[in-house]
Amino acid sequence: TNPVSVAIAGAIHSFAVSRPELRVVVAWLPVDVAMVARDDSPFTEAAREARAPVLGDPRIRDQLFGALTTRELPPGVGPVDRVDLGEVLAGQADAFLRYDYHMSERGHELVATRLAAALGLSPKEP
Repeated sequence: TNPVSVAIAGAIHSFAVSRPELRVVVAWLPVDVAMVARDDSPFTEAAREARAPVLGDPRIRDQLFGALTTRELPPGVGPVDRVDLGEVLAGQADAFLRYDYHMSERGHELVATRLAAALGLSPKEP
């Protein structure tokens, strides 16, 4: 397991323990989902030259989510929910702004809908 994943999981765990009144949700969004979604992204060429996903490597996500799962939370705290936003945004070119890696209005709608579902809520109508 990558020590960075373990350290990040530790920080998330500490936050959850320090704020037991909050529901903690870890949302995974690899930046290279945006890089390869559009041909006009300034990062597309670099992502393709890498010949492999960098942040989109599922092993990194799996290590982080796994490290979160193996940490026990004290009674009255948790659970720490995990949501992979890459699944909802992958291949959705309209989810990102042209020539940029930031999400468009459509991308934010997709993310909001996915997070609402993870929390058991209905997304609000505009």
